Amino acid sequence: MGQPGLGIQSYVGWAPETTWGTPAARTKFGELVSESLQLRTNPTFPQSFRGLSKRRVYEGKRFVEGDVTLELHYAGFEQLFKQLFHTVSPTTGPTAVTVYTHTFIPAIALLPGLSIEVERDVQAFLYEGCKINQAKFAMEIDKMLTVTLSCVGDDETQVAASTPTYPAEAPILYTQAVVKLDTTAFDCVAFEFTINNNLFSDRRKLGSKLIKELSRNGQMQVSGTVKIEFEDVTLYNKYVNRTDVKLNLILTGSAISGSSASTNESLDFEFPRCVITGQTPVVGGPGPISVQMQFEAMYNVTGGAEVCKATLINGTTTIT
Repeated sequence: MGQPGLGIQSYVGWAPETTWGTPAARTKFGELVSESLQLRTNPTFPQSFRGLSKRRVYEGKRFVEGDVTLELHYAGFEQLFKQLFHTVSPTTGPTAVTVYTHTFIPAIALLPGLSIEVERDVQAFLYEGCKINQAKFAMEIDKMLTVTLSCVGDDETQVAASTPTYPAEAPILYTQAVVKLDTTAFDCVAFEFTINNNLFSDRRKLGSKLIKELSRNGQMQVSGTVKIEFEDVTLYNKYVNRTDVKLNLILTGSAISGSSASTNESLDFEFPRCVITGQTPVVGGPGPISVQMQFEAMYNVTGGAEVCKATLINGTTTIT
């Protein structure tokens, strides 16, 4: 037996597909925190019987599911945002020299999806026809902005490993974060939220063990948690009085190379209308009292805006 595969030799790569389920050569790559993408297939046994023991087995349905967790940078991950929000044309600019704005707004029509490659040292695995069903973002003290992408896909194959090229170092750090409530910044210990596309993944037809292309199965759901120290009742009273609020998680990095006028890289997650769903602060010990306020994002009727928007400003000219 040889040496075991090592996680330190692993990576993930991705590329958008033109036609769902038709693999595309991977062009973007990222360092893994963890992943659990895998083929799901189960044996199927007939209902009939003869004698004491089972006699026949058939291959059942096949599909792919699992998570990919990444630490995000200001550039190199644009295609993942595009696939999450299904925004066809997010890019405008240049608004200044080398400055481009990518605005991701949820769309009903789904993009074809992604080919995702996971190199596991011993063997590279290709997952075709992947769509992002859910994404969980987390910004915590002493950490980079992290996202866990929950994907569903068509099938798995074993392939020759691609040669990865990684984006330039531009990590999104906790020290760069500002959280705003109704446009006013406030102290925040942690901010996390989940975008659930609510996809129907188990579409089937006679004549194939593979799934059909995924579709929407209901409304998008966006919810999250803001962890704060209990310093005043401003946010809590929004919960008590059922007052809608606007929330922003704004992250600002270094100046974009060559930008004129000088412009910093930035990422702004905007939730234009949120309902605070709890909770009441409680005492858990002698130290500072903290509270985790949950929120549910909704369509902003007054402003005509969807549940969330992500605005990324960097030097990337096009999203490919």
